[in-house]
Amino acid sequence: MLKIRLFTLMIVLLMISVNIRCQSAEPLTKEDLNRALLDAAYDGSAKEVNKLLQKGADINTKNQFGSTPFKLAVVRDNVNVVELFLKLGQDPNMESDKAISDVTPLMSAAANGNTKLLKLLLKYGAKPDYPTSSGHTALMSAIGHTDIFEILVSHGADIHARDGYGRTVLIWAALHGTEEVVTLLCKMGANSELKDKGGNTALSEAKNKARPRIVELLENCSKNKFPN
Repeated sequence: MLKIRLFTLMIVLLMISVNIRCQSAEPLTKEDLNRALLDAAYDGSAKEVNKLLQKGADINTKNQFGSTPFKLAVVRDNVNVVELFLKLGQDPNMESDKAISDVTPLMSAAANGNTKLLKLLLKYGAKPDYPTSSGHTALMSAIGHTDIFEILVSHGADIHARDGYGRTVLIWAALHGTEEVVTLLCKMGANSELKDKGGNTALSEAKNKARPRIVELLENCSKNKFPN
């Protein structure tokens, strides 16, 4: 009987202790909620993100590097979190803080080769040719991923776009792209002889980068040896 009484007393004391801690715990501040939201978006927990937003976290809060929760979800390829933000009205063309970086969500998805994320952004209205302040477009970021490149082209991306330095999509492809992308651009009529502000053409850049196969493709491109 004594053991039972002692056990009961311990349970009562434990419940009192828990209740006191709950009553004395300070509510989360706005800053706490925002910090937690940034962490949840980075980690990819859509459920936690939704819960924090319902508690009052600011969807447009930024970390010390100027990144919003949406931006963090994009660069981390957290598709479920990105979709949640888009459903809540997030602008799919939103750029990063220009003082920190100059990248759109679509450019990030293209550069990472994330087909699922790319299609999701396009579904919610991302513009294939939406440029950064430097004139860079998603197509210029997709030159290393043939499948991504083809998806953007099918959505109307401009193969003749030029960035602020005058680099064409073909020049970017000559520098860093796949053979398939270079071939596609040539077949679609990209001008291989256009120069950037430094006087460089796609062919000269491929030679400078010592990419012999790309050089061969571009030489054929300039001779119109790529029938449609």
